[in-house]
Amino acid sequence: MKGTELEQVFVMDEDGQLTSMSLDGTSDFVTNKLNVETIDLNNASSEEFFTKQIREKIHKNSIRHEKLTEIKQENILLHQRLTVAETLCGFRKDDYVIYSTIKIQSFIRGWILRLDKANFNAAVNLFLLHCKGFLEKKRYKSIRQKITKIQSVFRGNVIRKTPVGKATKNIIVQMKNIIDLELIVLRMVSSEVEKKCVLVE
Repeated sequence: MKGTELEQVFVMDEDGQLTSMSLDGTSDFVTNKLNVETIDLNNASSEEFFTKQIREKIHKNSIRHEKLTEIKQENILLHQRLTVAETLCGFRKDDYVIYSTIKIQSFIRGWILRLDKANFNAAVNLFLLHCKGFLEKKRYKSIRQKITKIQSVFRGNVIRKTPVGKATKNIIVQMKNIIDLELIVLRMVSSEVEKKCVLVE
């Protein structure tokens, strides 16, 4: 087949794949209908043209394929969301959605309980801290009062045993005696005044 021209038609099928078909001279109608050019394969410039055309078509097909892939993924996502919505509204029963919903609800409830427990534990710890502080302060004041009482008794005993303490004790005893005597005198005077008042009447 040297020196003969091969006619080829490149056709895009439904999957987006580029396929080639060789045609004889009688199939001009198919070639014109598909709007495809015939190429002389023996010529080097034709091969470059062919390569350029193929690359452009591949590039266009890859862009179309990416768009189709995006649309398919979006359709899958919308179908999943529709299934979830129908299941949650009660129009459909999907065990996987129900199981997933129960798992999510149990996780959220557990998280809320753990959060509540953490807040409760923090509040209890704060309360116990203040209670322990209050009890320790009360205990400290009681111990301090007892220590102060012991110290005052001891100091008083020590001071009373010194000469100054003995002199102070004697002064206190004398003052007490004086007060007692004044009371006795007042009673005697008051009893005499009463007798005089009774005699006068």
